[in-house]
Amino acid sequence: MSICRVATTAPAATWDREFNSLINSFYGDAGVSNTRSVAMQPAVDVEEADESYRFVVELPGLNKADVNVSLENNLLAISGERKPVEDNDKNVWRRRERLAGAFSRSFRLPRSVIADKISAEMADGILTVTVPKAEEAKARTIQVS
Repeated sequence: MSICRVATTAPAATWDREFNSLINSFYGDAGVSNTRSVAMQPAVDVEEADESYRFVVELPGLNKADVNVSLENNLLAISGERKPVEDNDKNVWRRRERLAGAFSRSFRLPRSVIADKISAEMADGILTVTVPKAEEAKARTIQVS
């Protein structure tokens, strides 16, 4: 008498999921995935200095025409879109991880900034937005008498 029982009635989708799960547990997500639902959200570093705030945004593969920076009601918005890589008959994708699509990041700024002096520069896939502080927001040393 055999104790081993093999389930043969599982739908193909279940078998496919289980097989992919087994492969991924050994090799990571090594398959080609075109159904990623993760939104593109670029990494942003925010630095505060005495004179300004600086936002450094990683946008590899994008140029300044792909990016928008705006300020409204002290909300700094950085948005844009990465276009997908075009498929053709010569492409044989083994793995696709670079996300495409629209993105948007927003940051609430303090009221004590100089809005008309905000600058944005793009170089080598790095967007740097500098937001100068108003005089009243700058750090000061106060002499004790």
